[in-house]
Amino acid sequence: MYDDPRHIRDNVIKIRVNDDQLDVIKALARLNQRQTATLAVELMFEAIAQRMTQLTDIASAA
Repeated sequence: MYDDPRHIRDNVIKIRVNDDQLDVIKALARLNQRQTATLAVELMFEAIAQRMTQLTDIASAA
């Protein structure tokens, strides 16, 4: 099924959120027609990309 077995998402990372945070994630998932876990992964990698950009900007300014 996968050309590269490394693409299989088989590793688990657990986070704990409160009820209000979960409501926000569920609402965003509904609006974006995504599963909550899929949206959480997308948000995580968007945040990582943003952080890497910030670090690159800081490093190039020094």
